[in-house]
Amino acid sequence: MASTKQNFELWQGEVKTITVTVLKQDGTAKDLTAASAIVWEMSTSVAALAPSITKSVGSGITVSTPATSGVFVIVLAHTDTHTMDPGVYHHEARVTDSAGVEEVVTIGEVTIHQSTTL
Repeated sequence: MASTKQNFELWQGEVKTITVTVLKQDGTAKDLTAASAIVWEMSTSVAALAPSITKSVGSGITVSTPATSGVFVIVLAHTDTHTMDPGVYHHEARVTDSAGVEEVVTIGEVTIHQSTTL
């Protein structure tokens, strides 16, 4: 079940940790043990052809222990956003299960503010 309007903000070059809890339709945690992929992307818009940032398990995403808790953590590094233009971006995370079924699990907007210290 997708969590919508998961909006957040950060400043250019800021390190940011985003915790996502994936829930089933009944509101209980989705077991991520058998997930074949978890991908998070941030783009200039919903219709953007290519994401500005992509994270996946082992490359910026970590599944929390135990995986049955349905929690994963996304880490944005300084280098991910330090050269990005200030503005509002779209973000979305998808989980693919062992059968290849892909599900959007979180979606929202990211506001990047201009940093005066870069």
